[in-house]
Amino acid sequence: MSSSLDLINSHPTADSEDILASNGQSQDEEQIELTANEVIQSLEKAWQNELFAPELLEPQIEVVNCLLDQIKQTEENLEQLDKGHFGIPLYKIELDRIRFLIASYLRLRLQKIQTHVHFLLKSGEDDISARLTPEEATFAKSFKGNMDGLFNTLALKHMPSKSADFSFFGENSRSKGEAPKPNLNSAVFVKAVEDVYGVLIEDEAGRGRTEEYDMEKDSQHILRYKSVSHLVQSGALRLV
Repeated sequence: MSSSLDLINSHPTADSEDILASNGQSQDEEQIELTANEVIQSLEKAWQNELFAPELLEPQIEVVNCLLDQIKQTEENLEQLDKGHFGIPLYKIELDRIRFLIASYLRLRLQKIQTHVHFLLKSGEDDISARLTPEEATFAKSFKGNMDGLFNTLALKHMPSKSADFSFFGENSRSKGEAPKPNLNSAVFVKAVEDVYGVLIEDEAGRGRTEEYDMEKDSQHILRYKSVSHLVQSGALRLV
């Protein structure tokens, strides 16, 4: 059965070689499959990490754009095949699977942006640029403006005049609370992609039980996300 490995080339350039390998080119086809496998696995890993991480991770938009470009090119190649070609339905099913994975990954990110929009936009510009794509930043600002406007229309404008300058979690806010933020102390399951040594497990109870923890490759653990977030970002660990 054909798979995405036969369809997708991980080169992001528009002039990449033909992605439907012809017969008699086993070495080139094998190289294309390895490359395609890497790019699809990168997206699957990004989706899985985003699904289980309590915070918004750095976007993997290069991988998404690469796959979208190659999906478009693959569809153009499929149009050149005979309509009765037995492989066309299989190719289309695999393309739909990849489209679903891309859509799910982007939807997860938008849900987190909506949940923590005030917290994200209170961060510095460098942090916003690292966490959000330009399109996501535009969406976040628009969503925050619409939500604040809705609260103002439904409630604030009906309150006494002294409440007119109230803002939710803003610089001029009189609220003592902070904007809702991710719970970095939540427990997560992680799998070691490589041997990891010296993971610092802090004892926040102050009882002197802080220790360092070693993880062997392919081992799985349940830990506080705060202790391993930097290792998830670096790729040494993945969330499961």
